[in-house]
Amino acid sequence: VSKKSLAEAEEWFREQPLSAARLLVTHHPLDLPGNSPKRKLARKSKRGVYHLSRSHIDLYLSGHYHRSSAVVTRARYQKDHYAAIALQAGTVSLRSRGQSQSFNLLRIEKGHIEVTIYTWHPSRKRFMEMESIAFHQNESGWWPLTKDT
Repeated sequence: VSKKSLAEAEEWFREQPLSAARLLVTHHPLDLPGNSPKRKLARKSKRGVYHLSRSHIDLYLSGHYHRSSAVVTRARYQKDHYAAIALQAGTVSLRSRGQSQSFNLLRIEKGHIEVTIYTWHPSRKRFMEMESIAFHQNESGWWPLTKDT
């Protein structure tokens, strides 16, 4: 995550309406679940997340790791920042990394994002829902909805 790339992204997002869904796509992830190896993150990912939070990014979409996940950046990056959702794509290749082939379906509405992860079930010869995670937005960013909220 170079300073030049961050400046270019910030300039581009500055020209976009805040009301639009703000997605940033990278190959290497800027965040992963806490139990994931840190070496899988993009180099300088911490700098990237804190810098890009000024642009109020809603979703960081990435690949590389070949395992589906959805986390909020506040768990890893605890310094005050606008919390985004880091969504990791699975794979539809043979490089499964211990998870069946999978893909993510996003439903985006103002103030609400739902991520549904589908995985391949060979016995049924189809993709089936593995998990659905809902997030809500407030002034400090995105937060996972729990059964209590």
